[in-house]
Formats: sequence, C-alpha cells, structure tokens
Amino acid sequence: MSKHITFVSNTDTLNAKGGWDGLGFNIFKLLASENNVELVDKISPKVHLIIRFYNKIIKILGFKINFYFFSKARLLRISALCENRINSNTDLIVFHGSTPWIHYKPANDYIVILDCSFNTYIDVYHNRNDYNLKDILRIEKHEQEFLLNAKSVFFTSKYALNETLVKYSLQKEKLFIISQGPSIDLNKVEYSKKHKQFLFIATDFIGKGGGIIYTAFCKFCEYNSDFLLLIVGEKPSVEILRNPKVKYLGYIDKSNKNGKDLLKNLYAQSYCLLMLSNRDIAPLVIVEAGYSFCPTIALSSTAIPEMINHEITGYLVHQKNELLLLDYMLIISKLSLKDYKEICLNVQLKMVSEYNWEISKAQLISSL
Repeated sequence: MSKHITFVSNTDTLNAKGGWDGLGFNIFKLLASENNVELVDKISPKVHLIIRFYNKIIKILGFKINFYFFSKARLLRISALCENRINSNTDLIVFHGSTPWIHYKPANDYIVILDCSFNTYIDVYHNRNDYNLKDILRIEKHEQEFLLNAKSVFFTSKYALNETLVKYSLQKEKLFIISQGPSIDLNKVEYSKKHKQFLFIATDFIGKGGGIIYTAFCKFCEYNSDFLLLIVGEKPSVEILRNPKVKYLGYIDKSNKNGKDLLKNLYAQSYCLLMLSNRDIAPLVIVEAGYSFCPTIALSSTAIPEMINHEITGYLVHQKNELLLLDYMLIISKLSLKDYKEICLNVQLKMVSEYNWEISKAQLISSL
C-alpha cells in the first residue's frame, strides 16, 4: 500500500551532481517509485561570515573552537524550518543525514539515512583536538537521542554502522546497511582495451593523498616509463603540471551528458584508480570505477576494506606511504593480461552485485 512520505534534505535534491547529494537524489527516486513522496529540501540556513571569521581567528591564535555549522542557534533555525515545512499528516519522514535535524522533534515516525554519525565524521574529516570538547559532546548527545528515537537508521557501510552502534549505544536491530549504487548510469559498460594510465580523482589534491601518489608515480616511471598519471578535480602545483607524464583534466561535471561520458571513458580506459585518502568513509568513486572494470589501489582505512577484496578486486595499502603504494602499482602493471583481466572482471562483478540501487530499493521498502 502506497504511503505518504516526506523526504527531508539540506541539499538541492533534484540538482544533485553525485556523492552525498547523489545518494539523496537516488533515495528520493526509489521512494517515489512506489509511494507519494513530498520533497522538503534545501533546508540549510547560512552561517554568518562574521562567525566564520571569528572562529578562524580563534583557531589561528591557538584556541579551541566551537563547531559553528551545528551551533545551537543554527540547529534551532533548522528545527523551525522543519516545523513550518513538514506535513504533520505524513505517514513517515525520511531524513537525508542526521546532524542537521537533531533539534527537531518529529511527531511522526521517521527513518534516517546517513554515511556516518557526527561522532565518526569529526574523527575522519577533522581533528577532534581542534574543537571545544563540551561543544562536540553537545552535538553528539543530541544526535544520539535523535537516532535512538528513529524507527530505523540506514548507513552506507558496516564501518560507519559499527562505529555509531558502539559510541552511541543504539539498538542493533534498528540499524541497517543501504547499498549505494553509482551516481551515473554504468550498467551497459563493457570490458575494453586499457590504456597505460593511472587515474586520480579528488576535490582536495593534497588532502586526498595527491602528493604521495605523485611521488610514487615518479618512482614508478623509473621502472616503467610508458604510463601516464591522469588527474581529475583540484589543480595540482605548477611543478606537477610541468611533468609531461601528468595530464590534468580539471573538474568533470557529472550532471551533464558530456561530463558523464568523459568520466565513463576515463574509468573504462584507465589501468587503475589510485586513492590514498583517509578522509573518506565509503568513496563512491571506487564503486563507479569498479562498474567500469577499473580496479583501485587504496588506503586500507574506514569502510574501504569492505569495498576492495585485496588482491582479488584491487589492492589495499596499509600505510599512507609512497613506497608501499609503489609496490602495488608495480605489481598490477606486471600482471599478465589474463590475470589483470581477471581482477577487472572480479571488481565489476563485486560492484554490480553489492552496490546497486535495486538492492537499496528492496532494503528501503522492507523498512517502511
């Protein structure tokens, strides 16, 4: 029986480009395929510039700062917006994310879909020691209460689920994994001849390990000078761009057909995706590359070991170290065509069977 569902997000759901925004868009589509879904999105009050500036100065002076994006005042503004916009007669509320909504007290049943809790987020993406402990605990306490009162909570990885289960003392029977499929249609990609090129995609070149990857690539070229390093996203330094073995492609917009087609070709043609970031939870780029028969060499952190079967669908580097990365770059480049193709077929099979939106739909519908 069709339900009236309200989908709540702080993103522009219908104009999502991928990643976290793309997850929201696809979940909205899945829910709308069998239910009457009302969209309540773009609930994201601006943070005043003076607050940003003040916290920046405080941090420079060496003092601990508050997490102003989730200040009590801003969270109360979000709660008021939810009160005004969410239909009180809805059967179910589906929240995209959790932390923005922790001061809102829904009168209806609700479920939550998130990549990780704030507790995990602060440890993965930030340095907890930079922040006022009392302020961090304030946010975590309210989020814990919000998740405890949810009908069910969906995570995009076992890693994030287990972290939150332990740190927030949640009821295990209410926690579920939701499969995150690709943000672009890759179902008709076929295995094709590979080019001798490594692919690196990041919006934060240094933060995502770009410097270490470049150093490893330069050492790799001492053994094999036939390969190129393709870089997508943030522009690296002038020194790196001067290297004739490096090809910088800029940012690729996945919201238009040309961008989608370019990305599909890059995945399909590249020998391997390189990823040495410990500032990600379950990177969608690994899924999209895998759909296109492109294995990944990545740092063994957060949820990434769930996504890569070591030496079967790719390789896991256990430290952020250029020599360890180099070892696996050399290993994959020296594989016989038969063994290399086997890894490519394995990664595509894993991603298609474990990370697809049909699985997500079944998981969601069963919880409604």
